[in-house]
Amino acid sequence: MPNPGGPEDAGMSTRAVLAFARTHPRRCTDSVTRSALGLSATAYYQRLLALLDRVEAAVVEPALIDRLRTERNIWRQARGSI
Repeated sequence: MPNPGGPEDAGMSTRAVLAFARTHPRRCTDSVTRSALGLSATAYYQRLLALLDRVEAAVVEPALIDRLRTERNIWRQARGSI
């Protein structure tokens, strides 16, 4: 029996966030992320950025994670964060 809030839920949440990132354009509005994931846009982007450094995300969606990591690094370099 799955444990609510346990690893099974985390895995489903990871897959849902990554699937949404793959199929939706950048800069999604709050209403779009709320209807699809039940998250505000801010919470979605925070969760997505946190996933970029997790191995399990790279296993589930390697091409997407590589693309998003590259975009994040370009953004950080442009802001002087690296």
